[in-house]
Amino acid sequence: MKLLFRNLIIILSLLLFGCSSTYTIKDFSSKQKFYDDFNNSVKDRSVEITFTNDSSFSLNNRVDVEGDSLYSLNPYIMKTNAKIALSQIKEIIYTGNNNTSASLTLKDGEKLQAENIQPANDSLTFVNVSTLYTTTALAPLDKLKTVSYKNHLWGLPEGFLIGIPSGYILGVMIGTSIESGSSSNQSGMSSFYEVFGPYMGAVVGSFAGWLIGRNYIYRFNR
Repeated sequence: MKLLFRNLIIILSLLLFGCSSTYTIKDFSSKQKFYDDFNNSVKDRSVEITFTNDSSFSLNNRVDVEGDSLYSLNPYIMKTNAKIALSQIKEIIYTGNNNTSASLTLKDGEKLQAENIQPANDSLTFVNVSTLYTTTALAPLDKLKTVSYKNHLWGLPEGFLIGIPSGYILGVMIGTSIESGSSSNQSGMSSFYEVFGPYMGAVVGSFAGWLIGRNYIYRFNR
């Protein structure tokens, strides 16, 4: 069993390291569509940035393409006093135990995060909490080769699907090998590993898939 587990880890790691999706400008109808898809995909993710000279570094802050450059967006929280008429509010979802914090949805679709809510006859006074960003230019796009990130959640089903057949094949190979080199009282080992292998493969594959994740690569310049 230890042999099966060890070999599964090795095989699945080799297979899953190759799981990636690559996007280029040619995959979209325009450069702007490519940039918009990139901005939406990398939002709030840790990314690996590689330049055309093959130097690279990792960044935990949010990144964004604006104009002809890549920017790092550094978040900060701003709190301002606010007052709004109840007639302007579509929905209130309280998030605190004492009904002093809530998510407000206005009739025009705007969403607000509110703290220290104080209701009045026809209005609410509260502290409006918003996340703003300061921007730092990282590089012009013509110096940028790729930006990539890992999605660990999407690696889980891939590992599961790869693990089942891998576990079955490896189980048959190990069981057959044990039977051929053992005494008759160990006959049937091939059937045992043939049945047990897919279950072990599914478990190990799911874990390995989540751990390794799927790599998403946006290629700006070849």
